[in-house]
Amino acid sequence: MVIQSYINNLIKNKNGIKALFFIRVLLGSRYLEHLNTPGLDVNNFTIIKDTLNYLLERRDYRDEEYLFSAMDVTERNVLPEFDFSWFFNDENACAFIWGVLFNSGDNSGFYRRYAFDIDRAASGFYLSKYNDDVPRNWFELLRIEPVQLSHIDRFKAITYFFNCAVFQRNTKKMLMDEIKAQWNEESQNVKEMTWLSDGGRDAAIWTWEYLKKYNDKERAERSYGGINTLELFNPSGEGELPLVIYAVLRSWHFRHHSERKMLLLDMKKAWRQRAYRKGRNNIKILNCELDIDVKNHLDELAQAYNKSIVDMVTELIEKEYHGRK
Repeated sequence: MVIQSYINNLIKNKNGIKALFFIRVLLGSRYLEHLNTPGLDVNNFTIIKDTLNYLLERRDYRDEEYLFSAMDVTERNVLPEFDFSWFFNDENACAFIWGVLFNSGDNSGFYRRYAFDIDRAASGFYLSKYNDDVPRNWFELLRIEPVQLSHIDRFKAITYFFNCAVFQRNTKKMLMDEIKAQWNEESQNVKEMTWLSDGGRDAAIWTWEYLKKYNDKERAERSYGGINTLELFNPSGEGELPLVIYAVLRSWHFRHHSERKMLLLDMKKAWRQRAYRKGRNNIKILNCELDIDVKNHLDELAQAYNKSIVDMVTELIEKEYHGRK
């Protein structure tokens, strides 16, 4: 009765994501492989409904234990749609999530235990697509590409992972809560950099190249070094560059606690030195001796016109020069 009520509610509520998840968990059982109907897709609820009705008609006592297990797994894994709205409406948060999530597919990721939470029975639908015993993480099983080129692409890839990955030891709510807490922390640890904002596209391009050079240098010196989230982003669209710079820095799983802080300080210093050198390209230093009274007069003029000594001398020379023409 409980199983029938659960399936009827899936049909009644027309929740394609939850219904399809439930069916795919069931497909891990060899007794229920007949449910794998052609065209079974989240966007085709008619086929999903027909499959669930077919299940109600054909199930027998051998399926009961697996059906109860599939119900439990489904409830622990499928999040309501509104749980994704906070990062759909925040491109910076979405890019950060992409960095920390996909980076969890290797041994250095924050969320490795989730990426490799793969139960052979519950995840049989996805594992059956491979005819080998090679260990894979969820991003590989779901064939999610490591580089997504826009906010919408990243959002779709993240929600696809959340809607399809089958966790047995953990829950999706646990993962979402941890990610949200880390985003709140890291967005404060790496705040918006004034020099990057004020420098426009020139500063953004320079910063991206600086990060790539740092990454290449660290990886050449240490096999485990570098910025492990840099390769997850390929900024191409208008306005993408500053967005991914912050995402890379915030989602980076650095080797020691001071590495990122030192990089940010060095990068800021290097940009200021560059700006200083660039600003002095057309400047010549003038050394001269002035009578004390003349120097005092110059100081008084500068004070009266609210100018620096350099600006005052420049104005006097230019005014005299152009006045003689």
